[in-house]
Amino acid sequence: MRFAIPRMGDGLPDFSFSGLKTAVTKHVRESGLAPVENGGEPSQGIKDLAASFQHVVVQSLVQTMEKNCGEYYPKTLIVGWWRCVQR
Repeated sequence: MRFAIPRMGDGLPDFSFSGLKTAVTKHVRESGLAPVENGGEPSQGIKDLAASFQHVVVQSLVQTMEKNCGEYYPKTLIVGWWRCVQR
């Protein structure tokens, strides 16, 4: 499946993935993907969906950063990742 890269029409370096989340929700509803059972292995359909979602999010982030770097010429670009693990 292919999802559209989110676009912010105001030209600001902001990110919004609400449209993408809506598209994923619609795809899940229309395709009938079943949730993963507790401790179970995800189906190939779920793996494909996750990979497609990840691909379009990364594309969006990279394109926006490339555009902003070309416009503002920063000396440094910091990319961070934070993961919250519930215990």
